[in-house]
Formats: sequence, C-alpha cells, structure tokens
Amino acid sequence: MPSNYKIWRITYNYTYKSYNLDNYGNNEYAVIAENEQEAKNKADDDFMHTNEYIEYHLALDYNVHRCVKEIKAQKFQIPTLSLAKDRKKFDLVARITDDGKGLEFIVEEKKKS
Repeated sequence: MPSNYKIWRITYNYTYKSYNLDNYGNNEYAVIAENEQEAKNKADDDFMHTNEYIEYHLALDYNVHRCVKEIKAQKFQIPTLSLAKDRKKFDLVARITDDGKGLEFIVEEKKKS
C-alpha cells in the first residue's frame, strides 16, 4: 500500500560577498514529506543551521533562491541485447549499487542445462 509521502528535491542557490567579490554557492537536499510546504520547512530548518548560512549572513528572502521539485517515480528499462548469440548465453540483471544511490546492470552467464 503506497504511503502519502513523496520525495522532494530542494536546492538553495545563493550569493555572498568575499573580498568584495560576488561568490555563488548551492546546497541541495532530498527530503521525504507529504507536501511541498512540509518539504520546504524541513529543508529550511536544516539549511539555516549550516555554516554557509551563518557565516555568509544569508537570508531566505534576500540573497537565497530556493527551488522545490517533487522527484517523480522513475522506471528503468534493462537494455535489450541485440545479438541472438548473446541473448542465448547471457542475462542482464539490475541491481542497486552498494551505496544505495544508483542502479547498475550485471552481466550473468546463463547456466548450461
């Protein structure tokens, strides 16, 4: 049963002065929340406690641009092997990477029966 929670990507782009030069920075968050406002609140709370926010005297309504996007469910397709002899000899298996952040395709040799 699917939950009401969604994954949101919140990106903060900001400018700050350093040695009288304009500098740019960004921070990005992926948060789980039921709606956009909850996602903003969770990310804002963390961002306002970062060294950058404090050190550069940032303000959400002044020198920070916040972008909020829902991360939609994605469907990945395993590539189809083009050559018949490869399809007979090998299988492709999708696996989540060790760091849990990506998907990789593993080539397995079919067992001879």
